Amino acid sequence: MNRYVFDALMEALDAARHWDLRYVMRPPDAARYIGLSEGSIRSLHKAGKLPGVKLTDHPKGALGFRRQDLEEYVDNRVSQIRSVVS
Repeated sequence: MNRYVFDALMEALDAARHWDLRYVMRPPDAARYIGLSEGSIRSLHKAGKLPGVKLTDHPKGALGFRRQDLEEYVDNRVSQIRSVVS
């Protein structure tokens, strides 16, 4: 096993200690999960309105979203809309 592969595996194990990766979705899956486009998901993340998980240390590395954060975002949006309507 070369050093790069070893480092990547160790990084993945470290991430798994902090996040339950079974509940982390990549942007296309996150978009389908809450009914938005992938571009909207990325824009919300970039604007700081939707927290994401960096899955690698690379500057343009993989981005993921925890299911719990997606559900909280939807719940908050529904509450905001209800408060405007009522």
